[in-house]
Amino acid sequence: MDRYEYYAQVFEHLQNAFDHSPLVLAQGPELIKRGWNPEGLLVTFEPIENLHDLTVKEGMEVFLPIVGRHKSILAPIDFEIFLSHENMQIYSDPGSQWHFHRKHIEPVSNFFERLMQSYGIPYLLDLTPSGGHVLFHVESGTEAYRELAGIGYLEQELLDACNYSDPTDLKRHDPCGFEAASVFSGIGRLWHYVSLLAKQELRGDEMPITICDSEEKCVNIDNSWQADPAYMRVMRSPYSLHKKNIHKHQMKDASGQAVPPLCDVSRTFYDGANVVTCPDLKDLVECMWDFERAVDHSRHFTGHIPVANDNLVALIRDYKRTRLYELMCDFDSKDELHVGEALSRAVHDDRLSEKSRHVLAWPNPRLMQPNVLKKFVADLIDSGWHPRHIGSLINDIYVQGQYNWHTNWLKYTSRTRANYWARAYASVHLFEAGVRLLDPSEPVDEIALS
Repeated sequence: MDRYEYYAQVFEHLQNAFDHSPLVLAQGPELIKRGWNPEGLLVTFEPIENLHDLTVKEGMEVFLPIVGRHKSILAPIDFEIFLSHENMQIYSDPGSQWHFHRKHIEPVSNFFERLMQSYGIPYLLDLTPSGGHVLFHVESGTEAYRELAGIGYLEQELLDACNYSDPTDLKRHDPCGFEAASVFSGIGRLWHYVSLLAKQELRGDEMPITICDSEEKCVNIDNSWQADPAYMRVMRSPYSLHKKNIHKHQMKDASGQAVPPLCDVSRTFYDGANVVTCPDLKDLVECMWDFERAVDHSRHFTGHIPVANDNLVALIRDYKRTRLYELMCDFDSKDELHVGEALSRAVHDDRLSEKSRHVLAWPNPRLMQPNVLKKFVADLIDSGWHPRHIGSLINDIYVQGQYNWHTNWLKYTSRTRANYWARAYASVHLFEAGVRLLDPSEPVDEIALS
């Protein structure tokens, strides 16, 4: 069975996964046949009516937009193995992949599943060759949607961008709007809390649990999507092909030909009361390598991604009782420094380490790399900087044109990304230093002095 036959067999399930989305993003070199520049970005955003052609006829990977119909928001937990320059080991054979999943991914996915079921929150757990996604939608008009919007925060630049309409851009033809963007921000804050819960629960594992790929080898809870606007984010769809082994690692078989693509497989569907799950992890991994087995496995599920119920509110309110939430509120309430002021302060701050000074002198690509950002933020915190002002510093550097970031800051607002890294790694630094951020809240000054 080839990739086209696979897509034809699972298409109903794939279509169900897009039931909240009017759009689909597809990527791959298949676009070169349409006239795309081979050296350019091989990505296309198209109406959902084109899903069949993009998959069954063209065999591309497909992704779900975060913002769906009626401003519903897809809430992803994304986690994967990260092995730095050895990442291709994950894709070498089913046995190696099963080893990584059993030893490193399954403990994390089990933690997330226990957490979601303990609150009665519906979800789909979709496994990928390198990790997994926990997925559900949050629909406009629900209490959960309003509560998430209440814990979100939008910088002025992001607020302006979310209200912008571009008739030539399918993603922005209809403005995302304040509330939907705030819900996405709130989901990011909530998942950061959940990620720290996972770090606390699983810190004894031999491979560290990290926020983004901030160690050479780690289980990466990839929250980097929180650094960008909702309208720019997508998530690989359940039942999509998975081609990192080909496109990212250029893996070939013994004859020198490109290896076949793999595919994502669903493990658990929970509706808030009833659960359908496939416990045999070895079989699930082997399905990723065998399209016929993957098709047979798909019959256990419908493909639909569930909608969150208002049990999500209890998780949100537990987060709001923590010192972490207090720290985030302090971050949001602190005034930004004027553009250029933070950079000027940093250049003249003799408390900073030699490594931090090196980052300031040569920031590209270092201030896009989680392992560097984590250490940079930690040094600034230890030197007495407020996390919000660290965000101002990173933004000062992002907006410097001479560094050639190759990022469209009109779409990916620089201050939102800068504030994400500052906020996330300030809290990670305090957490790893022993500050009990997951305990009931106390005055922020006491957190800073802990």
